[in-house]
Amino acid sequence: MASEPHLTYFEGRGFGELIRMTLCAARIKFTEHFVQSREEFLQMKADGKLLFGQLPLLEIDGLKLIQRRAILKYLARREGLYGSNPTENAFVDMYFEGTRDFMNAFDFWVFDDVNKIREAYRTKHFPRYLPVFEKVLQESSSGYLVGEAMSLADLALLEPLMTAHECFGGRCSAGLSQIKGIPQNDDNK
Repeated sequence: MASEPHLTYFEGRGFGELIRMTLCAARIKFTEHFVQSREEFLQMKADGKLLFGQLPLLEIDGLKLIQRRAILKYLARREGLYGSNPTENAFVDMYFEGTRDFMNAFDFWVFDDVNKIREAYRTKHFPRYLPVFEKVLQESSSGYLVGEAMSLADLALLEPLMTAHECFGGRCSAGLSQIKGIPQNDDNK
């Protein structure tokens, strides 16, 4: 029997969170190691354990995978979360990349002025991305972004929606209709 997959990343959500979500959605048991210091990270790089000198690192199926998108697409293909044909694969990729664009400003939340990022989300990102995903979901007969089952696209959309909910409360933006799973209310305008 193969050993459980092992994820190495820093303590916190960051670039490792969607990998965790995908592993959980696929019901894959995994272990984690949280890099605790800059010195530990630098030692891993010096030892040649990190291709490109980056984390996250997922050890699975005898592979040592670096680059979060490569990890996610490997897991999605392996676990049937990538659509059922080439057309669905393309739509999973398209929506996945759209969710990454939507999520990008949150990725750098700690490096920029929080109020500036919040304002950008209210005025630019929410009006640009939420109506697109809402329309796709409204037109879906299955309730999923692509096909008849959950895909990487659905998981990838969940991440910025959860982050937005956490950062803004239940209200993402005035004037947008309710997005399934994200309640709109008057808190945290």
